[in-house]
This record gives sequence, structure tokens and C-alpha cells, in this order.
Amino acid sequence: MLSTQDLLVNVRTPLATFELKGSTVHVSFLTEVHLAWHDAPAQRWLNASFWAAEVGDHNFGWRAVNLTCGSDPDECAQAMYYNTRRACGAASLARGYSSLTVELPEWRVSVMPQLVFGHLEGPRRRLDLSLVPRVPEAELAAWPHGLIGQSFDGDGAPLSGRVDDYSAPAARGVVHTSAMAEGAIEGTADDYRMPSAFSAAFRYSRLGALPGQTRPRDVPAIAASVGAHGHGPVAQARGPVRVAAGVTD
Repeated sequence: MLSTQDLLVNVRTPLATFELKGSTVHVSFLTEVHLAWHDAPAQRWLNASFWAAEVGDHNFGWRAVNLTCGSDPDECAQAMYYNTRRACGAASLARGYSSLTVELPEWRVSVMPQLVFGHLEGPRRRLDLSLVPRVPEAELAAWPHGLIGQSFDGDGAPLSGRVDDYSAPAARGVVHTSAMAEGAIEGTADDYRMPSAFSAAFRYSRLGALPGQTRPRDVPAIAASVGAHGHGPVAQARGPVRVAAGVTD
């Protein structure tokens, strides 16, 4: 979802089925969020994960959030309990009754579990994810990327992306979602798949980038690609954003 000079936010989105206004909808929901932040001066990493599968009754879970802070790659993750705060260098983490908020020098990342209403198959709970820059986009150490991160491109203009049409006659009764952000992202959704929870290995990774080495997404090239393939319908998409789904795992 987000890749910056010192931060990555990855997600997992398994398949699910739910009922919406009388239709059976086959979709994917965001169920895991994995954050890694590099504290370069101290040569340590903050790794934090939020697991929707660990959230139970009353939207609460003792083991829903766990984290590590240090330079030892073999350090065991520790659970972060509700209504607590933790610090890892310049990073601060606040766990509410259900939510998690991570404040970093350039970004604020928030996660909130939600019930899957009309559940039929798949995960019963999903996660809402919020990504908000704490500094003006032009002052970020590197232009961010990722499915959502690239929308912070400094131009202040929305970009249209493909969405599923739930109103089409053929969609009534059963809906199979298929839109994969065509028209709003560089490349294709497959370019953003990660081999593991904290991996930074993808085509547009910004991790470790030096100032001046990155550029915002190429909006004209995206528009030309969409025109060539005739994608549609579209919707307006801009950051800051909250998302509830991503690339299917």
C-alpha cells in the first residue's frame, strides 16, 4: 500500500463473500496490516502487525497487534494490549480499545477493525487503513509509492481509476468484483504483490531511496495506458485515504 524512504505498509486481502442489498458479492477484504519503519540513526527496525483474525467479540482482541523494536532480526514479537502506548525511537504507537495509530516523522498510519456485515464466506472481520502524511508532499524525503502511496504525487489533482459497476443488470444477484485500480496506478496490480509480510521487494519500492532519486507517478503514461485498453467505469481517487481492500492474495 505504501513505500517510502524508510517505511513500508503491506496488507493481505483474502477472498470473501457477503450479501449486499440482496446480491451475493464475491470480493476481497483487507485482513492484515504489516508496517516496517527503519530508524536509520539507531540502525533499528520497528515492525508492527495488526491481525483481523485475532479480533473477537465486541471488536476487541488481546493478540490483534504485535510488534518488535530493535536490531535483532530474531527478536520475538510482543503483543500490544489495549489502551497502551509504546515508543520506538522517533516512532510512537497508541493502541485504543480496538484501534492502532502509529505516528512517524513523516506519516501517520491508523488501523481499525470492522465487522463484515452480511457475511457468507471468508473472514468475518476486516480492517480499515488510514495513511496520512504529516508534512507537505513536496517535503517528503522521497516521493512515495505503492497502491495508495503513489496518490501523494504533489499535483493536487484527482486521478480516475476503474471501479466495479454494481448497478449493471448483469451484476444483479451475483457480483464478482474485478477492478484492480486500472487507471489510478502505474503498472498493474501484479506489480505490487509481496513475497512476505515485511518484504520491500517490488517494482516501485522506495525503501532506502536518496533525495532526488525518485519521481511522482507518471500520470500521462497511466492515462495513455488506460485509453489504450479501454478500461471503465471510473471513480475519482485521491489521498489522504482510507481503504478497506487491496490486491487479492
